[in-house]
Amino acid sequence: MILQKVLQKPHWSSQKKMSNILVIDDEVDILETLSAILQDEDHSVKTMTEFNENHSLDSYDLLILDVWLSNQNGIDILDMLRKKKPDLPILMISGHGNIEMAVDAVKRRAFDFIEKPLRLERVVTSIENALRMRDLNRQVIEARNLALQKDRLIGGNTLFKTIESILKAANTNHPIFLTGESGSGKSFLAKHIYYQLEESYSNFVEIHLRMLPSQEVTTILFGKEHDGQVEKGKLEQPDSVIYLHEVSLLSNEAVSKLYSALTVGSFLRMGGTHPVQFDRTKVKLISSSKFGIKTLLEQKRIREDLIYELSHFEFQVPPLRDRKDDIRDLVAYYSQKYSNDLELELIEFSPEAYIYLQSYSWPGNARELQNLVERLTVLASNPKIDLETLQYFMKTESSIWQSPNNFTSLKDALQYFERSYILYAIQRNKGNITRASHELDIERTHLYRKMKKLGLQNIRSEMI
Repeated sequence: MILQKVLQKPHWSSQKKMSNILVIDDEVDILETLSAILQDEDHSVKTMTEFNENHSLDSYDLLILDVWLSNQNGIDILDMLRKKKPDLPILMISGHGNIEMAVDAVKRRAFDFIEKPLRLERVVTSIENALRMRDLNRQVIEARNLALQKDRLIGGNTLFKTIESILKAANTNHPIFLTGESGSGKSFLAKHIYYQLEESYSNFVEIHLRMLPSQEVTTILFGKEHDGQVEKGKLEQPDSVIYLHEVSLLSNEAVSKLYSALTVGSFLRMGGTHPVQFDRTKVKLISSSKFGIKTLLEQKRIREDLIYELSHFEFQVPPLRDRKDDIRDLVAYYSQKYSNDLELELIEFSPEAYIYLQSYSWPGNARELQNLVERLTVLASNPKIDLETLQYFMKTESSIWQSPNNFTSLKDALQYFERSYILYAIQRNKGNITRASHELDIERTHLYRKMKKLGLQNIRSEMI
């Protein structure tokens, strides 16, 4: 008997939506029977007696594939399709199956393996589960894409060159180490890496070491064993990106366990006695610190051998003062974000306010700018933000000059002074470069070169 039918349909069959299903089997009776049943289940069905590489699978929601075709091996086809169509659910069927074959097929990422003779309820249930899983995966991808839009990185050439290098390093099995000042966007960047690697990693775990007791951090990472009960840690969770925020705060115990995981490939859970295997091909480790590696080592903030393991690929996230051309885009993004999130009117900055934003040194980096925009969105009495309102909310003096404490070298101070003075001259002359150059007592072409060097080439359009 080719198909053992169950008289009553499963009770949920009328609630599902129609899907496009391709069935490949060299037995015509199987094709006809499956086609009739699936159409009765309100699916659209296409049948084939052999696999054709030239036949596009883009329109199908599910593939039912026989293991033994006349001149083809279904397992080989499965392997090929997993590379070309990783999101397509595939149900393998066979009249000569056994447990070893079923396990092998599932290991090769078949959704299910069903032996012939086929039972209606078993087939329909498996199809429903496969389609439901496909829908869930699509929803997860859509949610990630939406999150990526919300958390998208905004920046110019300096930042994006850093990102390009990081993404190349992320495709290796080595950890990634991010350094940068507080508020410069290290967490933001770690999430961006995760979104770009979503096909390989399904979980993002962010651990703020400053906010958690050291023993809790160790348990979260490595798990624990107590009275015969086992609690697995995040390092045992496959397909995960784990981000350790301010890794210099790891306890000595956590440092030893993490070093063991990275070098030996195993570690002990808290209270455990048997090593747990760690597969660095299944877990991407990202760590960060506001201190550079040199400072970490000189001040002995973390064990030297661990930091070398974590920093195989080290990247510095540039502070906002080194990418001031990004300020306008960041302000536009944060303004729209808080207008949407808080359902408040969109704020707009005057040209003078924008110039002032660009002249500020931003010791708190992008986080300081984000907080400022949020306060203005909520508290400003007028959505049109002029210079006076901005200065009031920033609680800074109206002078464009900053405290000497904000500079790390004479070169930085001179560059800041030069940039600020040119901005001041352009502002006072309402964007007229010719008059500004006369006031500065330099040639107009020389001023244009200075403006380009200091990232002010677009300032004139901002004054219009």
